[in-house]
Amino acid sequence: MPGTRKPAAGRRKPPAGGRGLSPLDRLQLERLYRLRELKRRQAEATRARNAQKWATPGALAAALDPSTIQTAALDAIDAALVDVAEGRCKRLIITMPPQEGKARGSAAASRCGC
Repeated sequence: MPGTRKPAAGRRKPPAGGRGLSPLDRLQLERLYRLRELKRRQAEATRARNAQKWATPGALAAALDPSTIQTAALDAIDAALVDVAEGRCKRLIITMPPQEGKARGSAAASRCGC
């Protein structure tokens, strides 16, 4: 048939769906899938734990440093960062006067998973 080529001698086409694998290869593949699933579940559990502990970056900042004062501006930043984390907003630019806590709030957001 024109346009079809046979694989070169010594090279096999990789099996589709794991057919043709040796028992050892199947075992390694199964372990890899289990490990991926375990890591995914662990990451999900960590995110859920952190979300339960600190609902907002401001809550985390207050837990880390009790002298933190939560202002109305920081509440607005917290709400925006939570929107980004939950996928309701894809991009965010925070502009406000100096010494309001922009950097501290954003750093806390990256730590708590918000």
